[in-house]
Amino acid sequence: MPRAVGLDRLYREAQDQRRLWTPRGGRPVGWFDAADIATIQAPDGVSSWANKGSGGGVAQNATVAQRPAFSSAGFNGRPCLRFDSGGSQTLVHTLTQASAWTIFAVWVNTTAQSATRGVCSFGAVSATGGTALFARVPGAAFMGCWNVADIPSTHPYGLSPQIGGVIDRNDGTGSFRVNGGAAGTFSGINPNGQPAHIGGVPTEGNAMLLAEAVALDRVASVVECEYLEGYLAWKWGLQGILIPTHAYRNRPPLIGA
Repeated sequence: MPRAVGLDRLYREAQDQRRLWTPRGGRPVGWFDAADIATIQAPDGVSSWANKGSGGGVAQNATVAQRPAFSSAGFNGRPCLRFDSGGSQTLVHTLTQASAWTIFAVWVNTTAQSATRGVCSFGAVSATGGTALFARVPGAAFMGCWNVADIPSTHPYGLSPQIGGVIDRNDGTGSFRVNGGAAGTFSGINPNGQPAHIGGVPTEGNAMLLAEAVALDRVASVVECEYLEGYLAWKWGLQGILIPTHAYRNRPPLIGA
């Protein structure tokens, strides 16, 4: 994954001046941030990952063989969690409330998957108030939600870093966003949540590097989505993959701007 040496000057300046917008401004209920290594316990694989969002708690797994690995510099030179699909690795959290959801994540699939593979899931394990973000098989749209059948986005599968999001209104309608742009809608079906997890559920493990996942228990506006995408892009050195017309392709999102 190419990355310029060091963080971009604009990003560093915004950090130094404490003007950089972060998800805290969006009041996330779930916020799992691999760059904040104080939130990760990894004595033998990652046993727990603390939630920085208002929902609190941790994502964890007591079974060593099902834990992801921690990498100190695996994602554009920054920390991440490495999930191996062969090991059905996952971390289970407690954010299972039924509601609408807006979920964003930054990840890269490390190998082509042979089936639909989970990235993260929040909410109830049903079509009422839960949703999951999935990476899909080659040749299909690579992002989806789970129900009896997948609900695909319009974005093609790839093995490059992605900033992906799903907005599930919990009324049978929703939409996808990939790299700062609209990537398909769905209607007439509520996507199911899976057992609330980071990484694949046990039967649908994913081979990926996961940098960050943010979840709001409500429908985010387009402006809010762009703030989240801009923050994630600049933090992880991916601003170049944002669509050309994105509000934060050329500058990081600032507080009050």
